[in-house]
Amino acid sequence: MVKTFGGHFKPPDNLQNEAALHYILAAISSTLMGRDLYVSPKEKAAELAYHIITRHVFLTGTSELRFTFAGSFFAAIRCL
Repeated sequence: MVKTFGGHFKPPDNLQNEAALHYILAAISSTLMGRDLYVSPKEKAAELAYHIITRHVFLTGTSELRFTFAGSFFAAIRCL
């Protein structure tokens, strides 16, 4: 993706905020009164994408991820 869109990936990881990533992963698995808050894989994917984008989890590539997530999500639900 860096070659295609540009950016400055910093190996071995590109995490800016590891705590935010852990929060996001816990949030999409959350339950309320024994029931999943995000039931379908589509809901979980949408929530994951939203939080990764808005919480700026990665050092670089957030803008590119917006388009990648959106394209993948809409293709998955057959809206394209």
